[in-house]
Amino acid sequence: MTKMMENLCKMFPDPQKRMYVIEHAALTYGLTLDDLSNLLGIDANELFKSLRHMDIYSEENLLRRWHILPNLGENRQAKFQTFYRNLYQCYLLRNKEGFAKNLRDITDYYYKALKEKIKAHEKLTDEELLIILKNQIKYTRSTVEIADELGMDRNTYRRRIAKILEEQPEYAEEYQAVHHFYVIRDSIEEKSRR
Repeated sequence: MTKMMENLCKMFPDPQKRMYVIEHAALTYGLTLDDLSNLLGIDANELFKSLRHMDIYSEENLLRRWHILPNLGENRQAKFQTFYRNLYQCYLLRNKEGFAKNLRDITDYYYKALKEKIKAHEKLTDEELLIILKNQIKYTRSTVEIADELGMDRNTYRRRIAKILEEQPEYAEEYQAVHHFYVIRDSIEEKSRR
């Protein structure tokens, strides 16, 4: 067990909460099982068993992310380590606000906050659309699913995402991989229906 894992145990004595944070960090930063194993100093098989005990939805999300986006995402370990350092620093300083903000950054807090605006069909800003794009990548969701959920024309969604990806190219590779996966899957399903 690494010092990082020891500190995660201090910050989250409840194993279920600790695994929840690890799961969301893995999804947010695109960490593979091997990445997690190396960073935390836990056998990959044991770690996978612990993650599987979260719930079936968590397992499906992780497996789909690892399948569709294996080893994608620049500096994924470095991004996780930065998150961890910031979280641990807030813990040591007893900065509850900073601690909570760091956790909001890896959970679906900001996406859920947008749900009301989405339901009201209000126009989303590019910053808000970036939050949705991050959620789409995190959970490897299809462009069609996202556009339909937003009540937005699929081509309009793709155009707006293309604009964001020009400004935020660090998300392009992962977005393209997710999009490509669903294009192929939908093509296969269409052929099988004929």
